[in-house]
Amino acid sequence: MSAVILVHSFWQICQINTINGQHHVDCCNAFGGQWSGDLFITFMSLVLWITKTWKDVNELNAFVDDNYGIVHEGEGHNYFGYSEPRWMPVEQFWTLLLWDKLSIPHKAKKQSHGQGIIILGIEVNANKLTLTLTPDRITALIVQLNCFIIPADGKASRFCLHEWNQLAGWINWSLNVFPLLWPCLSNVYSKIAGLIRPNRQVCVNVTTPNDLAWAQQHLL
Repeated sequence: MSAVILVHSFWQICQINTINGQHHVDCCNAFGGQWSGDLFITFMSLVLWITKTWKDVNELNAFVDDNYGIVHEGEGHNYFGYSEPRWMPVEQFWTLLLWDKLSIPHKAKKQSHGQGIIILGIEVNANKLTLTLTPDRITALIVQLNCFIIPADGKASRFCLHEWNQLAGWINWSLNVFPLLWPCLSNVYSKIAGLIRPNRQVCVNVTTPNDLAWAQQHLL
């Protein structure tokens, strides 16, 4: 799904993106804002309610703007909304038909099904009942942690506040699979508490790299 939720014109002026010296107004709900996730979740909750009421699809869930669910193997229909027909499980079939009725855009490459699939970079195995990060995602996370663990020039490292927020977001996402890594965020949040300017430079102290190195060892 690639839902677009417009925001009030008074808020659009707060979403100015500067590209090559030119300023552009983002009129859509952008991920990263305090309430952006809540807006997507509220919208998708309504869509799920419609899906259940319309075709009695009960095993459908949502994570922000992504839908997923379970179904007995073998039950499905051919969906003709893409360039060529594709067989899909019945819940997925009815969901896409509803999205077409509601004019919700979606892409063929994002429609997957099987006993094991990738959901938001997390490998979900329905038979083993396991959640794991794919090897490339683990490698990317380790590289991100290394930026804060190893100083680039042997001196105390500094990062912009938005880079600290990105780091916290990466680690929070990994907690879906590695919940015991939660303690490594303590000093990260302590460093950026109360700061609001995205470009403000924040030094890396001694304790934060130690915490992140501890987390990294659990990922290896």
